[in-house]
Amino acid sequence: MLRPNQKRFVALVLFTAAIWLFVLPGLAKTELVDSRNRWLKEKGVAPSALMYADHPVAMKTLERLDQIERENRGALWIPTCLRRPTTPK
Repeated sequence: MLRPNQKRFVALVLFTAAIWLFVLPGLAKTELVDSRNRWLKEKGVAPSALMYADHPVAMKTLERLDQIERENRGALWIPTCLRRPTTPK
């Protein structure tokens, strides 16, 4: 017999599995997601790259943040050990 904590854990695992195996694949087939993926592909962006820092928009953002940091040292509260080396443009 399962203890109450074990029952909750099993319920959580089953709930997560249901979302992962049924809900998310169902959402992926919707017109909204499909149109967004088509739009991204037209722009030359892999839809799966949206979470990576090599995404073109992310690179532009990082460049802008670097510019702000160069112009106003310390404005972004970035510790010295984490600052990217400055490169002349």
